[in-house]
Amino acid sequence: MKITRFFSFFLFGCILSGAASCVQQNPEFGYSFIPDNERFVTCHVQIPLDKIYVSMADSLSAYNTQRFTIGAIDSPTFGLNRHTSAFTIIPMNTEMEWGKNIRNIRMRMTATKDTISVSDPSQASIIQNIRVYSLQERDIVLDSKMMYSNQLTKKLFDGCTSISKGVPTYDGGKYLEIEFTEAFARQYLKDENGDSWEGRTQTVEDAAKYSKTLPGIFICTDDPGRGQRSGRINMFTSRTEIDSNGGISGTFIEYDFTAEYGDRTVDTVFFFSVGATSVYSAKEAIEYKAFNCCEHESFTLAEDGRFGAKEMFNKKAYYLTGDKIQIEGGCGLKPVIRAVDIRNAVAKAVKDTLAKYGLDDVETAFLQKQIFINKASIKLPFEAPSGIKGYEFLPKYLNPTLRVSAKTDENEKVVAYGGITDARVSDENQGDINYSTSCYKPDIANHLQEILATDPTDAESGMKKLQREDLWFFILADETITTTTVSSGSDYDYSQLAYLNYYNNMLAGGYGYGYGSYGYGYDSYSNYYNYMMMQSLMSSASEGNSSSIVTTTLDVDRYYDASLTGHSDIAASIHPKLELVYSFLRHDSLN
Repeated sequence: MKITRFFSFFLFGCILSGAASCVQQNPEFGYSFIPDNERFVTCHVQIPLDKIYVSMADSLSAYNTQRFTIGAIDSPTFGLNRHTSAFTIIPMNTEMEWGKNIRNIRMRMTATKDTISVSDPSQASIIQNIRVYSLQERDIVLDSKMMYSNQLTKKLFDGCTSISKGVPTYDGGKYLEIEFTEAFARQYLKDENGDSWEGRTQTVEDAAKYSKTLPGIFICTDDPGRGQRSGRINMFTSRTEIDSNGGISGTFIEYDFTAEYGDRTVDTVFFFSVGATSVYSAKEAIEYKAFNCCEHESFTLAEDGRFGAKEMFNKKAYYLTGDKIQIEGGCGLKPVIRAVDIRNAVAKAVKDTLAKYGLDDVETAFLQKQIFINKASIKLPFEAPSGIKGYEFLPKYLNPTLRVSAKTDENEKVVAYGGITDARVSDENQGDINYSTSCYKPDIANHLQEILATDPTDAESGMKKLQREDLWFFILADETITTTTVSSGSDYDYSQLAYLNYYNNMLAGGYGYGYGSYGYGYDSYSNYYNYMMMQSLMSSASEGNSSSIVTTTLDVDRYYDASLTGHSDIAASIHPKLELVYSFLRHDSLN
């Protein structure tokens, strides 16, 4: 029989294909050549977390300096939540020529709405009374000591004179407008010695020096009537924007007056920025800072045992939760898992497995880093709301965070917070809400390695270090940030410097599997980003063409009323857990 060339090629191809299909791949090829006592063992375990606390976040509301927040909400769960703010009033002109015989003075503020937060849609347009007071009456200067102290409470201004004409109101609309009294406005006509600027030229170069004489204002709203989910929180931008045509928008103060300049009588207007840290310049970016403060009635309710049994650690109150873990907005209640409890739970869970392969001393295995954490996630389930409405009070992100306290040069205690997950790693879970599984599941692998390598018996620093590694779960939100593009070289360089400063803070030192530098000493533990620096970076703006980006940042303003499932009287399948994948080198001797 004659075989054609085409058929011969086809037959040859079939033979090769059949031969190839007979070759089996063995992923363990060569594994038998590794000595039995030098093989890695990889294990997966789910560890119940029976001890989860809630505690108050110190001065957390002061972190958002890019906008000022006022308002109050009465919550059936947490009681009254009140937001107040204070800020400086800085001239936008480096030189102001004041005429003689100044009269017809009018000083008014226009604040542009950023967003609002309500506990019930029916409260979105309620009328709120606005109260405004002068910081000068209480001899308060807005300096670094005040920035993160959370001291500017409404009670401080009881008995003070209102500096607004009448009682301004706000209905949640696009703008808030406040007209000041002439008596308050005339304060800005006087120098540091109390002498009038009439007939003279005022030069303003240093915003900090200027605000020591005229510190600015304090602003708040009346509390809502006590009821179910009543009230509203209002957020306004702090920035003053100037377009290419000289038009002013954002938040600013207008100072109008009539004065005599030589033989002419002229109507004049000067503009002031709200919370600016420097006098306006077209060549330099300006940072704006609002001194926000929030007060929570839940502080008192927690002391009465509503949210769990009180325990004291390192002079701070924590409340041990049961079947529910409550989460509040602002600087209110946040979940806390102590590092020492995590360490003890892991030791208990892996002890028998390690012993089976020759690692009888768990502490030695931890301290000598004989265990490698491949994957570690904290699973925090929540009960799915019955309708869509319930989801709006659930945080979009619950981010694991460290609380670090330190002292300033003036020996003042300050508290800072920083996320431990790396925002640059796309596949690392930041604590995103999972609607399909009804849980949060942030990754903590690198941080857990640090916890296990810390010796709690070290009298010098061990337990103190573990306390610094406690996990706080903070609320993050997606924010639309408006940035500007400038043609000025100095402006561009400033923006780039700020940008690099932020990312250098993330990259310098620190641990990381495949990102950042690699080091497990506590001194090198700096790969987490600092929320304070991030907020400061985003609050800076300069003149030019604007564009908007969406970024994830700390949310300290909005109202939240969330509840995670705890560990008592409910099914074990929805208990909080640590999901852990770890590896170690077996130390047993096998024949």
